[in-house]
Amino acid sequence: MTPRMKNIIAWIVTILLAAWMTVAGIPKLMGPEEMLQSFDKWGYPHWFMYVVGIGEIAVAIGIFIPKIRVLAVGLLAVIMIGATVTHAMNDEISQMPPSLIALFMGILILILRRPSAVAPQGE
Repeated sequence: MTPRMKNIIAWIVTILLAAWMTVAGIPKLMGPEEMLQSFDKWGYPHWFMYVVGIGEIAVAIGIFIPKIRVLAVGLLAVIMIGATVTHAMNDEISQMPPSLIALFMGILILILRRPSAVAPQGE
């Protein structure tokens, strides 16, 4: 894969994941009744919904910033693994794949944005 193609794919995946995390995070920060009911059903306090929402928005921003990208994907991993476990424990198996796909996208971003191990000749 050419560096240009790798860069294009990295940008597409980054933008898609950022949009996804924003769309997932904003409702948690707005606290609609359906979201509150879900957190109640899962046994989590309401304040935790806001923490998760802030985390998702932080991921959406952080994946664009090279110096904190690894931390942002680490936070994404914590949130998505937590979501996957929560859905598994509540027999919501159909809700598990999106969390795992988001996690995969974050890892893919790190792989695509990884600096080359070998510097180009002439430097």
